[in-house]
Parts: sequence; structure tokens; C-alpha cells
Amino acid sequence: MGNILPQIEKAVCGYYSTYAIDIFGSIYSWGKGYIGHKNLTMEDLPRKIELNTENRLFSDVFCNKNVVGFYAPVRVYSLSPNCGPSHGGTLLSIIGTGFVDSENIRVRFTYGDFNQEAS
Repeated sequence: MGNILPQIEKAVCGYYSTYAIDIFGSIYSWGKGYIGHKNLTMEDLPRKIELNTENRLFSDVFCNKNVVGFYAPVRVYSLSPNCGPSHGGTLLSIIGTGFVDSENIRVRFTYGDFNQEAS
């Protein structure tokens, strides 16, 4: 009969296609369109979108008649140094998904009641 889908968290519709996010952060598409199934014919059943998702967990989807946008928040896999004292000029290494190469990125450090933001 086919595969059973996980519980759907959110679904949106365009003119000719439907998109959904499941409770695990995976995204699906069906209907007519290129996103997800790379075909201009109708896809009757939801198909998981795997191309260009690179282990991202999606939390929201927005759609209008012809355009869809998926949101995947920043996900940090590794932070170095991960402990110990540091001083001004310490090199901070962050590895994860959802980061953008931009001069406008700001980092907020929080320790107890102490908060400091830096670019």
C-alpha cells in the first residue's frame, strides 16, 4: 500500500503543489512542480525532499501561488573551545548548518546572568 508518513506538523498549498513538514523536521512535496520530485507531471503522493537539504531540520514552510520557502534554524554540531577560560582575541570555531557567510552575523554569549553580544 505504500509507506506510512510520520505525523505532519504543517502543510501549505500553492496553485499546483502542496508542501509539508513532519514532526521530525523532514519536508515533503506533491502535486505538480519541480521541488521535491523534479518532474512537471503530477505526483499524487507526498515525496520526501532530499536534494540540497544536507541534514537540516526544517521548522516552518511558507507558500504562495508559485513560490515556496522552507525555514531551517541554525543547528550547531560543534563549538570550540567548548570550556575553559578565554580572553579577547580567542578564535571561536562553530560547525553546523544554517549559517550564512555575512559580516552581519552576531554571536551572543550567556553565562548565568551575564550576556554579551559581539560581531
